Amino acid sequence: MIHRMVVVLLVIEAAACATMALLREWFAGIFPSVQAFPFQQIGVGLRALSLTGQRGNAASVGLFLVIGLLPIIALALMVRRRKLFPEDALLVLLSPLLLGVMYVMVNPTVLGAVFGKIVSMGGQDGATMCKGIASVLVYSLLIAYAVLRLLRLFRTNDRDRLSGYLSVMVTVFIAVLIVAIFGVGLAGLLQDLPTALARYSLPPGTVVDVPPGVDETWLAEQLGLIPGLGIRLIPPGFVILRFVVNQLPYALDIAILAMAWRLLVRMRADRYSDESVTAARSLSRLCVVSVAVMALVSLGFNLVQVGLARWLTSVKFSAVIPMTGMALALVTLLVTRLVTENKQLQDDNDMFI
Repeated sequence: MIHRMVVVLLVIEAAACATMALLREWFAGIFPSVQAFPFQQIGVGLRALSLTGQRGNAASVGLFLVIGLLPIIALALMVRRRKLFPEDALLVLLSPLLLGVMYVMVNPTVLGAVFGKIVSMGGQDGATMCKGIASVLVYSLLIAYAVLRLLRLFRTNDRDRLSGYLSVMVTVFIAVLIVAIFGVGLAGLLQDLPTALARYSLPPGTVVDVPPGVDETWLAEQLGLIPGLGIRLIPPGFVILRFVVNQLPYALDIAILAMAWRLLVRMRADRYSDESVTAARSLSRLCVVSVAVMALVSLGFNLVQVGLARWLTSVKFSAVIPMTGMALALVTLLVTRLVTENKQLQDDNDMFI
């Protein structure tokens, strides 16, 4: 039941990411900077609340302080439940950092004093970028704290708990890969598809094939052409093919992680069962196949680019050595051997008994 719920949530996440990619221009007005979420939106809300009057201003200041002091409050609650560890000191640093970042979000006029010419040179985009930088500092500290806490949990827990932690991490990795494919990757495809163009000379008067809504003169200037010489779209099939090649590693990683998740579930139930051995063999087989597929796809894509070189203005040739994939394949093969041998030993012991 829990596993089905996780799958449903991952499917919902993929659909949400795809929707945001399709409606990226509309979401750009609400989320100008992904890195600054949700701090920028909270800052806008607090600023709007403070402008409603004295009570609104008092409520805004109170919420501002509560948000900034959340790490200290969490630390105080931890003291009552367990002893503190060195990594918990990061929560003390997080509180003033969070207060500073939230102050910048509520009062964006101070960005210039903090980031200097970066804001003025970039205009509105510069201010948005600086808000993203400030937010990344908070995320970096949170990630550092989470990693240190997880490492301590890994060292001090038994096998079953470690297996549970690993299952959670696998789920998180799958969620991140889904964002990479259906969020970042799909948004890039939808952005590049109408503007992925090649340039070549055509006789004057030739009808120019330009994407809807794109000005021919502006497009010619962006490509470094003299208007009237002609512009042509890169075949849409090539743009889609490039997207598929770029996202294929993520898709294979999701398949491998899903198979690893299945293996963990089987081994937690009974590591000596036939189902565990079958899941381990399937995982090792999938890892080997994925490495072979990536090597062949890289070769094939390079050959396609050579064949289309005369029509392309941008190519990306690469000779990929899948060292990580090969190492993972070796590890899974070793795990499969160990699981199989353990199963055989267990069967032998049962025969003696």
